[in-house]
Amino acid sequence: MFKMPRQPQTVGQTLDNGFKLFFEGFGRCFLPSLFASLVLVLPYVIAGPLFTAGQPSTGNWATLVSVMIPVWLAYLWLHAAILFRLGRVAQSADSTLTEALTHGFKCLLPILASVILYMIAVMVGTVFLIIPGIFLSLSLYLFMPAIVLDGCGPVQALKRSHNLVWGNWWRTLTVLTVPLFVVLIMYMGIGFVSGLLLAFGNDVVPSELQIMIQLFQAPMNAILMPLLYAIAIVQYHDLKFRREGGDLEARLTTPAMAY
Repeated sequence: MFKMPRQPQTVGQTLDNGFKLFFEGFGRCFLPSLFASLVLVLPYVIAGPLFTAGQPSTGNWATLVSVMIPVWLAYLWLHAAILFRLGRVAQSADSTLTEALTHGFKCLLPILASVILYMIAVMVGTVFLIIPGIFLSLSLYLFMPAIVLDGCGPVQALKRSHNLVWGNWWRTLTVLTVPLFVVLIMYMGIGFVSGLLLAFGNDVVPSELQIMIQLFQAPMNAILMPLLYAIAIVQYHDLKFRREGGDLEARLTTPAMAY
């Protein structure tokens, strides 16, 4: 059974614990993760054919927007459920899929508001000399664990992430870069397969090719997303330990602590 460490960890230990959490919680997260990946195929299925021939019309763009909004809401909802289930595993507890979906739905609006605020902050920071945008993109990155696991509001979650990461920016970058490299390698493989399909599939319609790529990519996303979140949770926990120390350790002694 996975147990969260009760003292700050090195980068290597954090990554090791992140992978352990991933393997321990993967079975509980695969289904919502797969659904989240498949949800992203819907825009290509519904709106893709509208853009394959001629100049896209205003009606086509309206159709795309009407599809994308519920898709992204469902996507965020399912990701919150994944994060919740991994968070419970991290506390040596468990949750049903229904509990995870219910909790994820409650977190949906705060997450959506945080995503919007995050994008605004990063864009404004990028406009001003670029470097602030790069630093903010990482220092604000852990807002989802703050919302789903600690019940923070949108602004509070962004502030909490920033306060935790700021003094440990390079450490956090190192920890989170490793799984991102794994994701990058996987997507490079997908790009190679896509190129082969495009080269040898002369009769393949572009919209159909996109659907094929997304469907091929869905199982891989279903595996990679829990890995990213598992490492993010362990890093979030490590940063809290570095800031809160004994207070966090005392809370960890409470059995089955609810996030």
